[in-house]
Amino acid sequence: MTQKTYRGDTIGRIFHFKDENDAYFDPSTVTIKIIDPNGITKATLSLNDLTKVDTGQYKMTYNVPSDAEYGLWTIQVTATASGNVQNTEKFVFEVIE
Repeated sequence: MTQKTYRGDTIGRIFHFKDENDAYFDPSTVTIKIIDPNGITKATLSLNDLTKVDTGQYKMTYNVPSDAEYGLWTIQVTATASGNVQNTEKFVFEVIE
């Protein structure tokens, strides 16, 4: 299910980082790109911009611009674990009128 939001709202999301054994771990780096419906990166966040909730669980908040494009936005999360193993996942939210 796609999260729906309005221009000017603040969205929040908790990311869960787990290894191949399904155990939570704290990544060494995280890069989050917020991409608008036109494919333009509107914000780039790092691990320092997130709030740690618990081991392997981090909360992101993002203030949707008041002039945000309507449509599907992408949150692209790239995390690096020890040993330089990287994983990228994408999530979407929709800015509606």
